[in-house]
Amino acid sequence: MLIESTVIYGSLASSEIRLAAVAIEMGDVGRARSCLEKISHSPEVQNNLGILLYREGKINDAKHCFEKACACGCKEAVANLQEINTLMAIQ
Repeated sequence: MLIESTVIYGSLASSEIRLAAVAIEMGDVGRARSCLEKISHSPEVQNNLGILLYREGKINDAKHCFEKACACGCKEAVANLQEINTLMAIQ
């Protein structure tokens, strides 16, 4: 299960990322999406959006988010992308 959510500290964007990560872990999809959509440009947000999409069963969309996050250096997204690629290979 994808659990490598990204939590960073410091700015308003960081606060939204933290709130979204907690919401994802609690299963509050609406709250998570609301937080992430406000700041969707960052790689950390793309990673967390990928987790959200994965949990909604949107595997290809999730993979795309993880790829975008990886391209920008998000370490958590690398692990998530590897996991999703493994899952897709099994299916």
